[in-house]
Amino acid sequence: MPRFEPHPPVRPALIAGASSGIGAATAVALAELGHPVALGARRVELCEELAGKIRA
Repeated sequence: MPRFEPHPPVRPALIAGASSGIGAATAVALAELGHPVALGARRVELCEELAGKIRA
């Protein structure tokens, strides 16, 4: 018996470069679809702003 569901409908996503551009757009799009997202970026302030927008 598998420990986890083999093909869950919602999967967590790790987004690198999430402070701007494609990374930010991808994070927002996946969050809107209901996927939990973990954001990573060198510009922490912008990443925190994006995280706040996603949570709202």
